[in-house]
Amino acid sequence: MRKKCFEDNKELLLRAIEERGDFDVAFVIASASGGTGSSFLPILIDAIKERYKYNVYGIVVLPFREEGSIYLQNSVFCLKELMDGNSDGNIIVDNQFLKHLGKDIKSAYDEINRTIAERFLFLLKALDSEMMMVTDLGDFKTVMSGGSKLATMGFGEGDKNLSVKAVIKHSLSHAGLLYELDPYTEATRAMIIIEGDKKYLNINDITSEVEKLAGVGQIFKGVLLHPGANPKVLTLLSIGASAELEN
Repeated sequence: MRKKCFEDNKELLLRAIEERGDFDVAFVIASASGGTGSSFLPILIDAIKERYKYNVYGIVVLPFREEGSIYLQNSVFCLKELMDGNSDGNIIVDNQFLKHLGKDIKSAYDEINRTIAERFLFLLKALDSEMMMVTDLGDFKTVMSGGSKLATMGFGEGDKNLSVKAVIKHSLSHAGLLYELDPYTEATRAMIIIEGDKKYLNINDITSEVEKLAGVGQIFKGVLLHPGANPKVLTLLSIGASAELEN
């Protein structure tokens, strides 16, 4: 029913996208747990890819496990369609993994939404900026095309008392990631973007911490100088074999 609804309104949807202008890349975000989002996400991405030349990525939100088995089943079907479809890659966010961000489901939702927005705004700003140790949209595309066409993100933010090494480590930790992953053994490619005042960004510290990801295939680094700013680190990790994904 929902897929027929999409087909009946496809031209209207694509026209609405065209009216927003020209793009270098597009992101489509939806819940994978059932309903309009999980039904429309794969076929909308396929429709955009058929019509336009730019890369299209899914941002897929997995459900709280308390929502029941039918929602998990819907998520499996949605992920499979995305992995078999024409998307250029998909970033996974797991509500269950991020449940610790709130005292209850409602406050967790609010904090999860803020957390996702914070990371993606950082990513978009970085890809549109001039960086040292240059990382750009081409490198983003390379990372997203690795592994299983699935990826996730991490984030860390420090202060004048926290070294950039510690901030990088936090972005790769349970507390910093959007999905349960061991970056050192389950990631296949990585992008690490570091922002802050030059006095906090010791290149030797950055290099030594990033080298701990030596088991990952390709690693891209970018540095954004921001006078007066405390260090921030965004990590993008393509997923290879993942124990949590198998579960």
